[in-house]
Amino acid sequence: MKIALRQVALPELGVPDDRPTIPMAEYEAHCAALFGGAGAERVAVYGDREHLGNLVFLTGFDPRFEETLLLLGADGRRVLLVGNEGIFHAQVAGVPLDVTLYQPFSLMGQPRDLSPPRPDLLRGIGPREGDQVAVVG
Repeated sequence: MKIALRQVALPELGVPDDRPTIPMAEYEAHCAALFGGAGAERVAVYGDREHLGNLVFLTGFDPRFEETLLLLGADGRRVLLVGNEGIFHAQVAGVPLDVTLYQPFSLMGQPRDLSPPRPDLLRGIGPREGDQVAVVG
Protein backbone atom coordinates (compact mmCIF):
# COMPACT_ATOMS: atom_id res chain seq x y z
CA MET A 1 0.00 0.00 0.00
CA LYS A 2 1.31 3.41 -0.95
CA ILE A 3 0.31 6.42 1.18
CA ALA A 4 0.79 10.00 0.00
CA LEU A 5 0.53 13.03 2.27
CA ARG A 6 -0.62 16.19 0.45
CA GLN A 7 -1.79 19.69 1.28
CA VAL A 8 -5.45 20.13 0.40
CA ALA A 9 -7.08 23.55 0.25
CA LEU A 10 -10.16 24.17 2.33
CA PRO A 11 -13.36 24.18 0.30
CA GLU A 12 -15.19 27.48 -0.20
CA LEU A 13 -18.20 27.23 2.13
CA GLY A 14 -19.41 30.78 1.80
CA VAL A 15 -20.84 32.93 4.53
CA PRO A 16 -24.35 34.33 4.18
CA ASP A 17 -24.63 38.10 4.19
CA ASP A 18 -27.76 38.05 6.35
CA ARG A 19 -28.43 36.04 9.46
CA PRO A 20 -31.32 33.65 8.84
CA THR A 21 -34.38 34.40 10.95
CA ILE A 22 -37.71 32.78 11.64
CA PRO A 23 -40.61 35.16 10.99
CA MET A 24 -42.67 36.24 13.99
CA ALA A 25 -45.78 34.87 12.28
CA GLU A 26 -44.25 31.40 12.47
CA TYR A 27 -43.85 31.59 16.25
CA GLU A 28 -47.35 33.01 16.60
CA ALA A 29 -48.71 30.12 14.53
CA HIS A 30 -46.89 27.61 16.76
CA CYS A 31 -48.38 29.17 19.92
CA ALA A 32 -51.87 29.32 18.38
CA ALA A 33 -51.71 25.68 17.25
CA LEU A 34 -50.58 24.50 20.69
CA PHE A 35 -53.22 26.53 22.49
CA GLY A 36 -55.94 25.51 20.05
CA GLY A 37 -55.16 21.82 20.46
CA ALA A 38 -54.89 21.92 24.25
CA GLY A 39 -58.59 22.32 25.01
CA ALA A 40 -57.86 24.35 28.15
CA GLU A 41 -58.07 27.97 29.29
CA ARG A 42 -54.31 28.10 29.83
CA VAL A 43 -51.24 26.26 28.63
CA ALA A 44 -48.09 26.12 30.76
CA VAL A 45 -44.78 25.28 29.05
CA TYR A 46 -41.76 24.54 31.24
CA GLY A 47 -38.19 24.96 30.08
CA ASP A 48 -34.61 24.96 31.34
CA ARG A 49 -31.15 24.30 29.94
CA GLU A 50 -31.86 20.64 29.28
CA HIS A 51 -35.47 21.14 28.19
CA LEU A 52 -35.40 24.17 25.92
CA GLY A 53 -36.83 22.78 22.68
CA ASN A 54 -40.48 23.59 23.37
CA LEU A 55 -39.71 27.19 24.32
CA VAL A 56 -37.43 27.79 21.35
CA PHE A 57 -40.02 26.29 19.00
CA LEU A 58 -42.83 28.43 20.42
CA THR A 59 -41.05 31.73 21.07
CA GLY A 60 -37.42 31.68 19.98
CA PHE A 61 -36.42 32.16 23.64
CA ASP A 62 -33.53 30.08 24.97
CA PRO A 63 -33.68 29.84 28.77
CA ARG A 64 -29.89 29.38 28.98
CA PHE A 65 -29.02 28.26 32.52
CA GLU A 66 -32.22 29.09 34.37
CA GLU A 67 -35.69 27.66 34.58
CA THR A 68 -38.60 29.39 32.90
CA LEU A 69 -42.33 29.01 32.44
CA LEU A 70 -44.41 30.19 29.49
CA LEU A 71 -48.13 30.72 30.09
CA LEU A 72 -50.43 30.97 27.09
CA GLY A 73 -53.95 32.32 27.64
CA ALA A 74 -57.20 32.43 25.72
CA ASP A 75 -56.80 36.20 25.42
CA GLY A 76 -53.68 35.64 23.26
CA ARG A 77 -51.41 36.78 26.07
CA ARG A 78 -48.02 35.10 26.33
CA VAL A 79 -46.42 35.50 29.76
CA LEU A 80 -42.87 34.30 30.31
CA LEU A 81 -41.68 33.84 33.90
CA VAL A 82 -37.89 34.10 34.05
CA GLY A 83 -35.09 34.40 36.59
CA ASN A 84 -32.65 37.30 36.86
CA GLU A 85 -30.61 36.37 33.79
CA GLY A 86 -33.66 35.63 31.65
CA ILE A 87 -34.93 39.21 31.82
CA PHE A 88 -32.27 40.35 29.36
CA HIS A 89 -32.32 37.29 27.10
CA ALA A 90 -36.11 37.38 26.66
CA GLN A 91 -35.81 40.70 24.85
CA VAL A 92 -34.51 38.92 21.75
CA ALA A 93 -37.28 36.30 21.55
CA GLY A 94 -38.92 35.89 18.17
CA VAL A 95 -42.38 36.85 19.40
CA PRO A 96 -43.65 39.53 21.81
CA LEU A 97 -43.84 38.27 25.39
CA ASP A 98 -44.96 39.73 28.69
CA VAL A 99 -41.77 39.00 30.61
CA THR A 100 -42.19 38.68 34.38
CA LEU A 101 -39.34 38.31 36.84
CA TYR A 102 -39.70 35.25 39.07
CA GLN A 103 -36.43 35.07 40.97
CA PRO A 104 -36.80 31.52 42.34
CA PHE A 105 -36.00 30.48 38.74
CA SER A 106 -32.59 32.22 39.07
CA LEU A 107 -29.30 30.44 39.57
CA MET A 108 -28.27 29.59 43.12
CA GLY A 109 -26.65 32.43 45.02
CA GLN A 110 -28.47 35.16 43.09
CA PRO A 111 -30.89 37.65 44.66
CA ARG A 112 -34.42 36.44 45.30
CA ASP A 113 -35.88 39.43 47.13
CA LEU A 114 -37.86 41.17 44.34
CA SER A 115 -40.41 38.50 43.42
CA PRO A 116 -43.83 38.34 45.04
CA PRO A 117 -44.90 34.96 46.43
CA ARG A 118 -45.88 32.54 43.65
CA PRO A 119 -49.65 32.55 44.43
CA ASP A 120 -49.71 36.35 44.24
CA LEU A 121 -47.71 36.34 41.03
CA LEU A 122 -49.96 33.78 39.34
CA ARG A 123 -53.09 35.59 40.52
CA GLY A 124 -51.87 38.68 38.67
CA ILE A 125 -51.25 36.91 35.36
CA GLY A 126 -53.81 34.05 35.44
CA PRO A 127 -54.82 31.23 35.57
CA ARG A 128 -58.07 31.77 37.45
CA GLU A 129 -59.68 29.41 39.91
CA GLY A 130 -61.46 26.68 38.00
CA ASP A 131 -59.42 27.12 34.80
CA GLN A 132 -58.11 24.01 33.14
CA VAL A 133 -54.37 24.20 32.54
CA ALA A 134 -52.64 22.03 29.99
CA VAL A 135 -49.00 21.34 30.90
CA VAL A 136 -46.20 20.92 28.35
CA GLY A 137 -42.87 19.80 29.71
